[in-house]
Amino acid sequence: MKPLRPPKQSRSQKTLEQLLDAAEEILADKGFDEASVQEIAARAGFTIGAFYARFSDKEALLLALEERFRERLTGLFATLEARAAVAPDLEERIRFLVSTSVEVYSQNRGALALLRRRATASSDWQARTLVLNGEIRDTLSAYLDPRDKAIAHPSPADAVDVALLMLFSTVREMMLNGMFWPGVIKLERERMIDEISHVLHIYLSTPKPDATERSSRVGG
Repeated sequence: MKPLRPPKQSRSQKTLEQLLDAAEEILADKGFDEASVQEIAARAGFTIGAFYARFSDKEALLLALEERFRERLTGLFATLEARAAVAPDLEERIRFLVSTSVEVYSQNRGALALLRRRATASSDWQARTLVLNGEIRDTLSAYLDPRDKAIAHPSPADAVDVALLMLFSTVREMMLNGMFWPGVIKLERERMIDEISHVLHIYLSTPKPDATERSSRVGG
């Protein structure tokens, strides 16, 4: 993969950000192969020459989008760490995580849609995605903290894992594929955040019935 040509001046950095923003907008609605350099440059208000002054090719653009997403995640992780220190209540931590996750998907919709498609088509990108997702999982698991006494599940670490999977599966469907899903997914964003937060809090804070109790419920 060919690298990004790093900007040398603040003006060049601004141009880079505008090109990445334009690519995000376009890639949110179409595939990487269908998005042309000319289209991306025009959306940003620049010439094709401005694009190639910063990227050797479209693959370098992809790497830059991934790098920017990683930088944003670093900021997110720092925010969550600070929040956890002042918000010990599990319900509050869950809602902040859900709200922040929705914002991250909204802000990076094009890049995430592209990286997801690439991961299904390329073993190299699949490996990169697995590493990134592992970092996200470890950080967010520590944020929810399986040791929290408010988590009533008999296997707290497993429950946190499942909660994170439910969260990101739902948010991904809502933000990336919502146009194809009828009904509740069209809810206003704050209401959707409330609903997801409620489901996750109930799941983590409610004791799980054992097999005997579940059988009696079914039989009775």
